Amino acid sequence: MTMMAAPSAKAATLLDSIGIKGDALAKAMRSGGLLGAITMLKTHLDGLSKTKAAATLAGIFGVRSSTAVMTLVSNLQDYNRVQDQITAKSGTFGAALAAEQQTTSAKWHKFISAIEADAVKWGNVMLPWARALPGLWARSLTPWATSRRAP
Repeated sequence: MTMMAAPSAKAATLLDSIGIKGDALAKAMRSGGLLGAITMLKTHLDGLSKTKAAATLAGIFGVRSSTAVMTLVSNLQDYNRVQDQITAKSGTFGAALAAEQQTTSAKWHKFISAIEADAVKWGNVMLPWARALPGLWARSLTPWATSRRAP
């Protein structure tokens, strides 16, 4: 994607060959994000054969990156639909989360989490005592037990 912001001389020539002048792709990316830049590329690649479009993208972005860009260009409609869904759903996330937190199940799980956290804290306090107790009993009961032996 760096290529969109500052194309090399070879990339600039190839962009110019499909009708994209200067830093137009970078401006499209700044104003419309990746979707804007990919839309511009698709518009300018539409008249080319798939082979010519792939070769042009490989020359602009390099072989590895061009595969990803070509996938986005080829599936622009799906990409656009997904972007629209994300935008539409992102505004309702806070309300949906607040509503979910008010359900009985969510309140129950929050209650159980609080009890488990308290149990861990209590266990950390009691563990040293629990470890010391058997030794304390053994030291206390041994003299008593030995004094009670049968003759």
